[in-house]
Amino acid sequence: MAHGDIKRYILATENMKIGDLIRTSGEIPPVPIKPSEGDAYPCGALPIFTIVHNIEGRPGEGGSFCRAAGSSAQIVNQIDDRVIIKLPSGLDISVDKYCMATV
Repeated sequence: MAHGDIKRYILATENMKIGDLIRTSGEIPPVPIKPSEGDAYPCGALPIFTIVHNIEGRPGEGGSFCRAAGSSAQIVNQIDDRVIIKLPSGLDISVDKYCMATV
């Protein structure tokens, strides 16, 4: 991924291709957003039942969960400032709503 003079590596999703536009934001709007594949947002900005990967365990830490090829998790609930995510193992984790995830 590149913007101006800055180049970054990201985990590509199955249907991403060269030239696709990828959106990201660190803000959480009052109404959940409708993300496209490859977009990265805080977990608290995504609707319940969204499929995600490359999930941060702590805000700003970088992806910790579901980084392997073909792995994905699902947002199952949001309680106050925490988002509950079901991992492929069946384990539910609770992360801060500002932890980033890729759709």
